[in-house]
Amino acid sequence: MRKGLIAGVAAIAVVALGVTASAIAGSNSTERAAVVTPDCRSAGVGLASILSGPAAPLGQDQLRWSRVFLQFWNANKPIPGLPKAFKRTKLRIRAVGDSALDPQKSATVAGQMTSNKKVLAMSGFAGSNENLGGGPVLDRGGMVYVSSSATRDDLASNLKNFYRVVPNNVAQARLAVGTLLKNGVIKAGDQAMVVDDAEAYAANQADDVQKLLVAANVKVDRESLPASTQGATANFSALANKAVAIRANIVFAPTQVASDSQLFAQQLKGAGYRGDFVAADGSFDASNFKFPGAYLTYFGADVNKVAVAKPYLAAFSK
Repeated sequence: MRKGLIAGVAAIAVVALGVTASAIAGSNSTERAAVVTPDCRSAGVGLASILSGPAAPLGQDQLRWSRVFLQFWNANKPIPGLPKAFKRTKLRIRAVGDSALDPQKSATVAGQMTSNKKVLAMSGFAGSNENLGGGPVLDRGGMVYVSSSATRDDLASNLKNFYRVVPNNVAQARLAVGTLLKNGVIKAGDQAMVVDDAEAYAANQADDVQKLLVAANVKVDRESLPASTQGATANFSALANKAVAIRANIVFAPTQVASDSQLFAQQLKGAGYRGDFVAADGSFDASNFKFPGAYLTYFGADVNKVAVAKPYLAAFSK
């Protein structure tokens, strides 16, 4: 179970509130309003996430968390942050789309969602690159969409109907770099290697981390790999050898694929690297990234340690 994906519940909660408000007050779009029954008792939502490919564990858990939330919502069970007197419109998942961490597939899914008269709003997309690909299509179709994991800094300013329930990349970068400096993992004068995989999320977070490290007087070697190296074709051996050659103290590599982080850390060790390895939220998957001693930054607390989440965890496990 992905430990931090209570954010998926929060995302569809925001969608739910938007759907409820539209059902009660009406909608600017006759197509969107048509999916709500005359007595405002039910409405349809869509879910788009990464359901196939090397990052599928993220999307599969988002789908499961969304179903858990709907159980609580439709049964009028207590939900943190929701007033007890709030009138709920019953919700059903009317469409599920596999965006596969691919902006082109996301655009296709977005078209399917906006043309589906049973879908009033959408939970998704998961990845920043997916929102850049599918978001404009959803915007043109007048559909609100809420992401539980897209962190690229400029999404909210560049996409009209985009919302999210997680901090952006710069917030995560500040916490990560601040923690590394505070605990002496990296210090002024040290050498860092910051690597991205030319993907919208990774490149943006790597930019934020690089700026903060430079501001702390840390030397930074910035590297980038083509996005085509993700998954089965990934190979970080050349970067691993360079990290050893420049005597890097840390390697920071935000990727969307946890198995890539695992491979990179292993190839660093094989090359004789003795510094620290830091992955980011895209690698928060204990089944695919489990390198001993590595650091991992994340945009939310461990859900197993959040008291208010206990009923959700019990339902998820069941």
